[in-house]
Amino acid sequence: MIKSVTNTYRKNSVHFSDNNRYMCTGFDPRKIYLLGEKHSGLKARGALQKFDEIRDKCIENNVLFEDPQFPPQKIVLGEAVERYRNQIKWLRPKDIAQNCIFFEEGEHRFDVNQGELGDCWFLAALAEIAQNQKCLQFIVPDDQNMTDKYAGIFHFRFWNYGRWIDVVIDDRLPTINGNLIFDRYKDKNVFWTPLLEKAYAKLYGSYKNIEGGFISEALEDFTGGLNELYLNLQDYNKDFFEMMQVSYNRKSYMGCGILTNSGGTEGERDDGLFSSHAYSITSIAEVTAKDGTIYKLIRLRNPWGQKEYNGDWSDNSPTWDLLPEDTKNSLLRRKDDGEFWMQYEYFITAYNLLEFCHPNPDSLAYNPSETHQWKCFMLDGAWIGKVSNGGTPSNRNFYLNSQYILTINEKNLSASTHKVLIGLMQKNRRLFNLPELPIGFAIYSLKVPAEGPLPANFFSSIRPAYIRKAEFNRQVVGQFDLPNGIYCIIPFTEDARSSCEYLLRVYSTVDFSVGENDVEVRFIDKSASAGMYDTVDGVSADKAVGEVFANMAGESEEIGWKELKSILDLLLKQENREFSKELCRSMIALADSDLSGKLNFNEFYQLWEQIGNLRGVFRTNESEKSSALSTTELRSALKATNLQISNKILRLIILRYSDDNGEIDMEDFLHCCIKLKIMIDNYNSEKKRGCSLEKWLLDTIYT
Repeated sequence: MIKSVTNTYRKNSVHFSDNNRYMCTGFDPRKIYLLGEKHSGLKARGALQKFDEIRDKCIENNVLFEDPQFPPQKIVLGEAVERYRNQIKWLRPKDIAQNCIFFEEGEHRFDVNQGELGDCWFLAALAEIAQNQKCLQFIVPDDQNMTDKYAGIFHFRFWNYGRWIDVVIDDRLPTINGNLIFDRYKDKNVFWTPLLEKAYAKLYGSYKNIEGGFISEALEDFTGGLNELYLNLQDYNKDFFEMMQVSYNRKSYMGCGILTNSGGTEGERDDGLFSSHAYSITSIAEVTAKDGTIYKLIRLRNPWGQKEYNGDWSDNSPTWDLLPEDTKNSLLRRKDDGEFWMQYEYFITAYNLLEFCHPNPDSLAYNPSETHQWKCFMLDGAWIGKVSNGGTPSNRNFYLNSQYILTINEKNLSASTHKVLIGLMQKNRRLFNLPELPIGFAIYSLKVPAEGPLPANFFSSIRPAYIRKAEFNRQVVGQFDLPNGIYCIIPFTEDARSSCEYLLRVYSTVDFSVGENDVEVRFIDKSASAGMYDTVDGVSADKAVGEVFANMAGESEEIGWKELKSILDLLLKQENREFSKELCRSMIALADSDLSGKLNFNEFYQLWEQIGNLRGVFRTNESEKSSALSTTELRSALKATNLQISNKILRLIILRYSDDNGEIDMEDFLHCCIKLKIMIDNYNSEKKRGCSLEKWLLDTIYT
């Protein structure tokens, strides 16, 4: 099944070169992360699973691996089989077939045959990948089999939003009456495809979560490539056959489908094709007939492994007799294996969806010499509702969206424009079973370099040079011919209230520089908080604080966190709250100039002034309805405390300190501001090298 579709520039920007091509991403795209490992972009589901270690331990203990993170009784199956759950038995390959093997040599695109799960989009992509031996060996590591060192454990690798992820599974597979109910191999005793399908289901949380999708989505997960998607092929003024030829020669992958307005289940047509179903494109050929006529042919495959097209150039069509015998024999394969040829002119009338996946030179599955050489840039980002999400270009808050500056300054002027591909992908929607958001990006041409984030009035006075949108698709991609110049790329969602992570990718055939156009993290003019001081109601602050401190400190004339807590609870009792142990200890750390763990009166009084200032800021910005700061109000409040922070740090603050409603109460606001002050003081005192202040805060504020 396939989805139905409704028609000042920062100083740390990165210039692409072979030496720093991975520095700009924020992560190393060549590293293989374990599922749930830190910086993998995925939450841990338990202890990290290292294939070699688990297998060796199982062999040592003479047991077969049972995956505690993906147990059969908790795996959600697809809609077609969920009602048969009581009949399903999870069996290992040796309990299903005799002489079972993991992998065998051969034409692997015929290994893939769809079962009862609606994941034809995934299997059609797998059939294409199976033609690239190097890529297949990377996705399916060759350090595993069902004889030597067998322990019921296997692992596979997938590209997931910029990272390669190693996924470990046990080999228990769902069966009914001893037969596999999902993907099954053409021969009953070979099991690499159903095991890989299970690993993909684990990556996305369940079998149910991989029902319905686009071939290009799975191709990206297999290759790390960049996708292009075309709907309603006859509406384009393009020679798709030439595009398909070029893509095929550059080892790009292609898929297609017949979308209907209603979506729904697969439906068979008179020509043998199925609507709402995904097909892989496995070859392109241009042949000359006996009479000199040139025919453009497309070879496709149905992932069911059967049910083929029955028109001209199908397996039993007489049109093959138009070709010389040697040409005919080199192309035609008369087998009921789901693969068939079709003339291009009929293809663009029969199919209304065409998908390309262009290999990524950063992908571990490719040698650079094998692919068309794009220069690449990747960056993680996020929309946070009403904080770093300003909606579409027509929205007055559009400026809140993250901004990225692309500079092209190609010295070779043989061409007036340069090919640039930009891809924007929303992350983890399938994993959490959430519908994709309508997303897009706008490109603005700048006459001069930006000095800080472009303000609201800039966008009200200028139109974007380009806009690309995608409705309910994981990714939007645009291909542009851009001259040398400075450009601002701004990702957006249709709804400014939406929150979602994304991956931004820029490909170009020429050198370029790129960086996020955000504010510099620093302290700003202290006069910004003038008039915000908050005294103890109706009592002279000096007198009240002095008396209370003296009573709590006693003869030592110093206080620790317990005494500080008692003082704050007393002086601020009108707020009906008690200050936490963690917050009081953080306050001690902030004000303790001699690192004694105690505060004398001077240290305490300076702290009290800061608390008063922060309380004043909070009260000035808090919502009248909730006595808390919304995420929108937080930005203004932090600025009033003399702190200028970037969108990345603001996002982590919200994750760390906000409640389920996305609001921050006074105590958490105090804690946040105090921690930021401590971290910045530490950075300045230690004079951290090889690390910017923003990077330092990103590494520490969330802990």
